[in-house]
Amino acid sequence: MGRADAFACKNPVGASLLDGVMMGLGFTLVLVLLGAMREILGLGTLFADMNLLFGPAAENWKITLVDDYSGFLFAILPPGAFVGMGLIVAVKNIIDQRLEERRKQQPKAPSEGPKRARITGNIS
Repeated sequence: MGRADAFACKNPVGASLLDGVMMGLGFTLVLVLLGAMREILGLGTLFADMNLLFGPAAENWKITLVDDYSGFLFAILPPGAFVGMGLIVAVKNIIDQRLEERRKQQPKAPSEGPKRARITGNIS
């Protein structure tokens, strides 16, 4: 929230609106990923009890990924969310590091910009 506010204070309305929407979508994606990860590890299912959210139409949405799974209680409890978020941040950092290494390995294109005139009048 603080980052979005700082961006909005220094940029025009259109850019701030786009930034806010993208931040919201990114945050939603992370929460859905974290919830799915916790449900898979904790229960071995996806979309279990969706009828509590969407009503009777969602009675049969449950996807069982692992049969006879005894469950992993730690993943369902609040500390499991912190560990899961730590894992997501670690994966993001690894991806960022590899992208930075690739960027450094790519040869730089020669600059095609205008040449600078020196005080002596010679063009370098």
